Amino acid sequence: MNEKRFFRITRRTGLNTVLESIQHAQQLGFPRVKVNVVLTRNVNEDELPLFCELARDNRVTVRFIEFMPFDGDKMWESGHNFLSAEMIVNRIIERYPSIEHATGTRTGHHIFQVPGSSGKIGVIPAFTRSVCGNCSRIRLTADGKIRNCLYSDDKFDLKGTLRSECDDHAIAAVFRKALGNKEKDGFEAKKRSMTKRVELAEIGRISMTQIGG
Repeated sequence: MNEKRFFRITRRTGLNTVLESIQHAQQLGFPRVKVNVVLTRNVNEDELPLFCELARDNRVTVRFIEFMPFDGDKMWESGHNFLSAEMIVNRIIERYPSIEHATGTRTGHHIFQVPGSSGKIGVIPAFTRSVCGNCSRIRLTADGKIRNCLYSDDKFDLKGTLRSECDDHAIAAVFRKALGNKEKDGFEAKKRSMTKRVELAEIGRISMTQIGG
């Protein structure tokens, strides 16, 4: 929400374009407009009230997502930047004592709405992983692979299948295989991936810019 900070984080200008696009999406009548915020200590934690106010005045769901260990800049290693979902929830409740629970997507886990607000506030425990039991999501990466969990290094080649001029059954089989191999939670997925990395002497992709999707 701060232009200078926006530039430092994204390495480009364009905050006004983003805010205008959020408004435009609402005007177009999309049933759900989600604004994802990775709230990080010593970086942007002071902006929590501003994003909450965004949900008060707009028909959007502002979702605060826990910082995850997929950063090429090594911010994660110090551990000083992490704000847990519990901490974020406590700060929201402290600011809005009358806040109420609301409905949302299955992975939202904590969904709130301040009485009289147009939008909602969500908190996603992406690192503490208490939403895994409700998650049936898969991710299509920028290079055409399916990943069934952000903590898994398993990749299922959709692009190669599509370019092989196969039929719809073969394409569906890739999705079924990806979902069928999905671990019960992110902890098990990470454990399996770490074992494979040791066996293959490989280092998994650690940056969200590489994971894509």
